[in-house]
This record gives sequence, structure tokens and C-alpha cells, in this order.
Amino acid sequence: MAKVTGLGGAFLRAEDGKALYARYEKPLGVASPDGCFSFSAETQREYIAVAFFPKACEYFPVSQPTMLNFQVDDLDGVLQRLWAAGAWVDP
Repeated sequence: MAKVTGLGGAFLRAEDGKALYARYEKPLGVASPDGCFSFSAETQREYIAVAFFPKACEYFPVSQPTMLNFQVDDLDGVLQRLWAAGAWVDP
């Protein structure tokens, strides 16, 4: 059965993303050289990203405050399960 196998990324809207990155970088010992916190496969099961987006950014619907990306073992199968459950899936 198709299923989620891990987290691919977490994306949050923020008033001041640069300030949030700065707030977390030093105390947590992480950097955001590409505009996000990312953790390579060498340190995780898979590549994972955490990013802050401006509130008005149109990368994902403005009405949506967060976006989670998931790793799956069968994309078509997971999409079928979502549609069957009545979820709206952005084409």
C-alpha cells in the first residue's frame, strides 16, 4: 500500500525570515546558506529542509500558513489515497 516514508521539508510563513534564521543559527549550530535549514542525507535518513517564506510569497497559496512536503514510496498511489479521502490536491 502506498504510504509516506518520511518528511521532505517544512515551510512556514514569517514576518521576518532572516531574523528567525539568525535566532536559530547560532544556538543550534546550524546554517542557512541556501535560504533554508537543510540537513543532508549523510546526517539524516533523507534530505530534509526547513524554510521560512514571506507572508505574501506565492510559492504556495497565501491562505495556507504552512506547507509540509513528504517523501513517499509511490506518489501515484498516495495521490489516489488522498483523492479517495476527499482531499484537494494541487495539480
